Amino acid sequence: MGQKSYEIDNFKELNIIILELTNMKDEDYYRFLASFFRALSHPTRLKIAELLLQSCCCVGEIENELGIKQANVSQHLNILRISGIVDYTADGKKRCYRLIKPEIIADFLNCL
Repeated sequence: MGQKSYEIDNFKELNIIILELTNMKDEDYYRFLASFFRALSHPTRLKIAELLLQSCCCVGEIENELGIKQANVSQHLNILRISGIVDYTADGKKRCYRLIKPEIIADFLNCL
C-alpha cells in the first residue's frame, strides 16, 4: 500500500486531514503525523522555521544568525525540505530558503 500524500494550505486543513485520518487509524495516519512533527521536533529546526517566518534566508545568513556551522544548517534544512516545509531558490552556489506554507508554521509555533 502506497503512502498517500497531502497538500496542506492552512492550519484548518491540517486539522481536517488529521480528523479524516483519525477516523481511518491506519498506517497513513501515523506516518503523516510522524513526518510533520519529526521535521519540527528539533530545537534548531524550530529556530530555522521561526527565522524563515521573518523572511527568506540563505544558508550563510542562517548560519550567522543561529551561530551554527554551515554543514549543520544544511542538514536541518534538508530535513525540512524533504518534509515539504521549506523550499529554496538557487543563485549559482547560493541557496536561499523560504517556508512553503508560512501560515501553517506560524499557527503551529503560536500553539507552543
